[in-house]
Amino acid sequence: MTKAEFRKYCLRKQQSVWEHNRLERDKRLCDAIYEEIGHKSAKDILLFWPLGSEPDLRPLLHLAVVPAVGVDAQARRIGFGKGMYDRFFATLNRKPKTIFVQLEACLTNKKICDDYDVSADVLLTPSARYEAARTTYDKRNTLRRRYRHR
Repeated sequence: MTKAEFRKYCLRKQQSVWEHNRLERDKRLCDAIYEEIGHKSAKDILLFWPLGSEPDLRPLLHLAVVPAVGVDAQARRIGFGKGMYDRFFATLNRKPKTIFVQLEACLTNKKICDDYDVSADVLLTPSARYEAARTTYDKRNTLRRRYRHR
């Protein structure tokens, strides 16, 4: 599967989230991010303005919270294909803790992203939390499911 094919698949999956479910899912994601922030002493949070099928997380404002269409085997982001976040992150002096958010998990076990694609420390969905597994022995940045949200 190519990156473009996976993007189309994930977009269909994200857009299939029912509108009546959406407010509850947005709230659960906000709660999960608040909990994540509580574990860390984040001083700054970068947050996106939601477009289309992206979750609305505007109630949160200090960490980089980024919408992801899909996530590959190295915890790298598949976005909408314009490279906006990749270019923005490349301008930063250091990479902030980065949380990807999705209304529905859309992951692949294949490495389909480029090295310049933004990588996640954590992926949050309304129902689960995935944490990047980084070790000195394993240079890959793979996501491991840590728990399901309430």
